[in-house]
Amino acid sequence: MPAPSKSSPASPPVLLVRADAGPAIGLGHAMRCLALAQAWRDQGGGVHWLGAAGFPSSLRQDLRRQGIVFSGLRVRPGSVRDAARTVALARRCRAGWVLLDGYRFKADFQAAIKKAGLQLFCLDDDGSARRYWADCVLNQNAVVAPALYRRRAPGTRLLLGPSYALLRREILLCPAPRRIRPRARRLLICLGGGGSASVSMRLLQALAECELPPLQIVHFIGANEARGHRLAKLVWPSSWRLRLEHDPRRLPEYMAWADVILAGAGVTSLESAFLGLPSGLVLMAKNQLANFQGLARAGAAVRLARYPHFRFKLALLRKLLQDPGRRRRMSIAGRKLVDGQGVWRCLQAMGLPPVRFRPAEARDCRRVWQWANEPHTRRNSFHSEPIPWPTHQAWFNRILRHRSSRLWIAHAPDGNPIGQLRFESARRGEYVLSVGLAPAWRGQGYGRRVIEAGVAELFRSDHCRGVHAYCKPSNPAANRSFAAAGFVNLGVATVSGQPAIHWLALPPAAARSRSA
Repeated sequence: MPAPSKSSPASPPVLLVRADAGPAIGLGHAMRCLALAQAWRDQGGGVHWLGAAGFPSSLRQDLRRQGIVFSGLRVRPGSVRDAARTVALARRCRAGWVLLDGYRFKADFQAAIKKAGLQLFCLDDDGSARRYWADCVLNQNAVVAPALYRRRAPGTRLLLGPSYALLRREILLCPAPRRIRPRARRLLICLGGGGSASVSMRLLQALAECELPPLQIVHFIGANEARGHRLAKLVWPSSWRLRLEHDPRRLPEYMAWADVILAGAGVTSLESAFLGLPSGLVLMAKNQLANFQGLARAGAAVRLARYPHFRFKLALLRKLLQDPGRRRRMSIAGRKLVDGQGVWRCLQAMGLPPVRFRPAEARDCRRVWQWANEPHTRRNSFHSEPIPWPTHQAWFNRILRHRSSRLWIAHAPDGNPIGQLRFESARRGEYVLSVGLAPAWRGQGYGRRVIEAGVAELFRSDHCRGVHAYCKPSNPAANRSFAAAGFVNLGVATVSGQPAIHWLALPPAAARSRSA
């Protein structure tokens, strides 16, 4: 049998993002594109961004700080010339995928991208394009029906609902769980980068006239500086403290700080749901209707006002501020609806594994030892005694030299090491798999992802006939992970004198013939 390759999967191709931002259209489109771009960069791929005139300079600088190459575009967005420039840049930077997000990119624009031989990922909210030619269409709204995309190319894959919500790294890294205080005092207002100045004025005036308890309010005013000057002149109760914030990069910080958010029903509403932040939603535009209705039906938000009249139901807000039980239920409902794994599911749809691997090196010796000696890991091992450091060192060095076995370090898409996989050679081209996750990464679905992606990479890189795994019956989480990763339960075996569930994964072709 040939020695298994020690190489890790190749880096993904370049991703070209074509999306705009500014006072007229807000920052939501750019923020969700940024989430996918960050994950793409974390996977080792390059990202170029093409934006039309009016793209905020602060956001351009932020993209460049994150290693994303930005190019300006001086043609009418969505035009034939826009499509041609997009294709030209994609060819110049050797992009494998083009990511489109915006209401101007209709069927003809998509068709031009596909005609150039490029893979296309299209973010959409309302099905307004006459036809969809993209390889993947993502609609992350809380309520969405496949019938919205009935007119699509035969190979188009639909990614529908908030389980695919694109959340940027800054949101995913916010602290959890959220503390629910008996009385809510911290109120965050964020109607979106393109929110109407008049709506903001009316909202604050309504709040000032309503009998609410003392509040600390942070109001994000987006790119419209003039609105800030008008808001600063408002008179509000002396018991309030109001801060106007301009920098969108600080929004995740304040979302972690707040007890309740008043938000537009766009991207921010899904971010709030993931963070378990009780929300009062304001429908700022028709294209937000699905989230406006869906988040309220799921119990993650209340509906305060809607386009075009904006009559604020502040009695609902007063009850929400005073009712910790309801806020707690809303927090749980939001986390249930948006689990934060949408970026990784989209990467999978684009052919990228949600977990990266690299061969273990000498510098990983202590990290693997610490993972292996963690109490939870020892309890679920067939030898539960703590492992002495000299014993581990000798074993680790032997594994690194062993040509027919391999030890991989698994990394999440954000680059953090999350665990290890060990494939030990058994008989006739088969392997026995052992998995260990770092404590901070348990309970988030990474067990299945690490197993699934690691086994798939083994089958691609080696003539492997099967992968076996053995779990204690008293370890339900591990057994669920192997079942979810496609392993077959072969029944009970004996390992080191103890009962064990015997799992088996076969290469895709063998698995298909077996099922047939």
